[in-house]
Amino acid sequence: TGDETAIHRFFGRSRTRRGLEALTNGMIALAENDPRKALAKAERAGRMLDRPELANILAAQAARQAGQQDRAETYYKALARNPKTQALGVRGLLEQAQEKGDDARALKLAERAFALRPRDGEIMSRLFDLQTGSEDWASARRTLAAEVRTGALPREVGARRDAVLALAESRAALEAGDESRARDAALEAQKRSPALAPAAVAAAA
Repeated sequence: TGDETAIHRFFGRSRTRRGLEALTNGMIALAENDPRKALAKAERAGRMLDRPELANILAAQAARQAGQQDRAETYYKALARNPKTQALGVRGLLEQAQEKGDDARALKLAERAFALRPRDGEIMSRLFDLQTGSEDWASARRTLAAEVRTGALPREVGARRDAVLALAESRAALEAGDESRARDAALEAQKRSPALAPAAVAAAA
């Protein structure tokens, strides 16, 4: 009936209003460096709001600041499953993985984050560091090229770094017995940075 519909609308609006109030108080608590209170308010808001994306963002940040990493991960995963907040959730999971020293997982998350935000300078930098750390020189060179292409890195800096990576790739290929690839990579290193003496030596070998 009309009366029942009006009652449902009233309670629906009231619930949303309380949810937004809890969300606001949670944001204030986080700004006041009270992450535990912020987390409690965010979780209350999440239960009351039909679209809890903002509550999940606040809850993830609050849980992380409160040192509750498992709860933070739960919220980051929820964010990562939502198309609207996917990039934010993946970034949060990436940062957590790096803090734990789980480089293998961090690398996969960085690749996913890069696919979602291919022009994000910070993501490219994280991905580059993880790729070089795992000695994946070819992938690191592709990421470096993306950094230069998007303007995240000056072209001359990119050229020098690419020369060093090409030389590392050359050495790795030589150790693997691929002399042809080793020579090609060394020549690339010399081309990118003629002043790089080791590259010239490797190319001439």
